Amino acid sequence: YAQANHETGNAAFAAQSREACDALQELLVRYNTMLDGKWNGMISEITPGYCALYQGMPEFVENATDKYRLPDSQRHPEFANKIDLAALSVKPPFRLLEGIGADWIALQMGQPLDFDTKGSIDIDIPQPMLKNAADSLSVCISVVPMWPVATDRSNRFALSLDHAEPVVFRNDFKEWSREWKLQVLENRKEFVVTLPLDKSLTRHVLTLSIVDPGQIIQKITFQ
Repeated sequence: YAQANHETGNAAFAAQSREACDALQELLVRYNTMLDGKWNGMISEITPGYCALYQGMPEFVENATDKYRLPDSQRHPEFANKIDLAALSVKPPFRLLEGIGADWIALQMGQPLDFDTKGSIDIDIPQPMLKNAADSLSVCISVVPMWPVATDRSNRFALSLDHAEPVVFRNDFKEWSREWKLQVLENRKEFVVTLPLDKSLTRHVLTLSIVDPGQIIQKITFQ
């Protein structure tokens, strides 16, 4: 809510942030007074030497500002239109996983240890969501960060539009690197690509193909 207030200057977001902060404070008081104060102070005392900021009330603004804007490397490049993963018709080796991912459902592309698994799944793009004059389609795919299961394996998957030449994605990172830590904290990694769109077709299809089995797609957005 505080971030939305910073980006828009809307006072309604500031009010929601205050309400959320007050609710957290009420929960803290409830926790600290349980069992005659048995755990009082265990989760509210912050060592002075630490630079913790989460416990303080954010600053609010009346006009939009980029003072608190996240670095580009931490902003998620999602688009306005979203594929409903729960509505996909899925057959092995693909399967839907409930309780995981940004929307609590994700698409797993085969099993990680089934090295010889191949396959693809076609995803229809709702025609009303496409602009009639569009000659390209921008797609953002959010995956659950995954280590390769063996040193001779990777974490690749492929995407194509209308069965054209596929684009292969791979999540390169180094163990303990800042990028990897950020992926773990956010439980996501985004890939963005712009693909040519054949306007002569009346139906458009995105195809996800297995390269390294076991990759998990948690969100697909496009424009």
